[in-house]
Formats: sequence, structure tokens, C-alpha cells
Amino acid sequence: MIEISDITYGYDEKIIFKDFKYFIKKGEFLMVFGKNGSGKSTLAKLITGIAISDKGKILIDGLDTSTDDIWEIRRSLGVIFQNPEDQFVGTTVLEEMTFILENYDEIDICEKIDEALRKVNLIDKKNEEIDYLSGGQKQKLALASALLLKPKFLVLDEASSMLDPKSRKELLILLKKLNEDGVTIIYITHYLEEITYASRCLLLDEGRIIKDDLPSIFLEEDLLRYNLMIPFHLKLLMRLNKKNKLRKDFRLENSQSVVDEICQYL
Repeated sequence: MIEISDITYGYDEKIIFKDFKYFIKKGEFLMVFGKNGSGKSTLAKLITGIAISDKGKILIDGLDTSTDDIWEIRRSLGVIFQNPEDQFVGTTVLEEMTFILENYDEIDICEKIDEALRKVNLIDKKNEEIDYLSGGQKQKLALASALLLKPKFLVLDEASSMLDPKSRKELLILLKKLNEDGVTIIYITHYLEEITYASRCLLLDEGRIIKDDLPSIFLEEDLLRYNLMIPFHLKLLMRLNKKNKLRKDFRLENSQSVVDEICQYL
């Protein structure tokens, strides 16, 4: 679905990516990790056409982000940033959603808005002022706004960093369901505990690919040196793995699978 071919990009005389290559398949739930300055957010900007590479190209469904194709590309993608308030233009939930559809000359506006709000469990806030929403509800509104245009893929840049653990889990469960329904997810985060929701993980450091593999394989890497936020239960699991204590048939599927495995040794 997304082909990144030999891109070079930098600013303020600093090169972020040099001859960078990557490929994202349709239907993947890709999580991108890395410390500050690793290139995570820059990669999101390049994929969405907010930034254009100095060299090379990025193709999305065969369309080039550096040309006028970007306007067609943006109809098929949804973008959610760390602070969703930067994306809002309306004062109420309904105004925000209506503005998006009016720009695309959509019909059945009310029906589409209700459908999107129900998907994120925000239908009861339809007439609320955005300022009165919690941080988690604002992220849900940003997601509902993106879903209005039925995107083929979603790019989320540190979208959970300002959320409490409960809201973060709710967001990830919702994204997982969307992914199961066929939406390709590109999820940028520094919370390693969220790894259990991904189908593939990418670790960046200074614009270089350090690791690109299944979530379970990440347990074999010394990730502490990359300043990732590793929760205690994953640290313990990694230690068990290094001591060859994990069952051979163990699969890292979700947070409960981690708990169940650790309980084998209690």
C-alpha cells in the first residue's frame, strides 16, 4: 500500500533520513517506536504529504505524495496528531463533523456523522462544546472526524501520549477493531507496552531502521538503550526470554498473554 523509495530529507542542515527505504502492506497494524529525534514524527509527515522529501519518492496506492496526487491521497487517509485540538475548527462536536463533510460535498451528512460517532462511543456528546471534552474524548472526536471519509489507512502520531492508561487502552482497542475491518494503521508511539496490539513493529534511531519484525521478536532486543518506556511486566518477560524460560509455543498476542505467561512462574 505504501512504498517509500530511497528518500532523503532534512531541515536546518540536519539530515533526518538518507536513502531510506520501507514498505507497508495493506491491512497492517504497524507500530513505529523510537526515542525523541529518531525520525518517527518526520516519517508521519512524509507519508501524509505534510513534508516532501528532498530526494526519492513515496507512493501510496501508486500515487506520488510529491505531486498533485496528494489531494486524492488525502481522501483515503486519516491523520491524528498528539494534540487533537490543533486539528479542530468547530466549537461543538457537531460543527466539527459537519465542516469536514461539507468540504467534500457529501450527502446524508447527519447519518454519516451519527455512524462515525457511534463507532467511537461519542454519540452522546454530539451537541457538546469541544472545550468541555476530556483528553480521551477529544482524541475520539479526531478519530471520528477521520472516519467520516472512510479512510483506507490511518496515521496516528503520538496520539496516546496525553491520555491516561484507561483512555489509551480504549483508543487501542478501537484501532484494533478498525484494523480488523480492513483499515491499515500506522501508529507512532514511545509506549512499548502498546506493542501487543500491532501486527508488525518498526524501531527507528536517528533515521535508521534498527529492527523491523513481529512484536514477539522485539523481546529478544535490548531496547532499554533506545530510551523506550518499557513497563515492568515487559521487562520481566524480556528477562525470562533471555534466560530461555518462556514456553516454546508462547506468542505475544495481547497484554493478557503476557500476564498469563508470567503467572506460570509464580
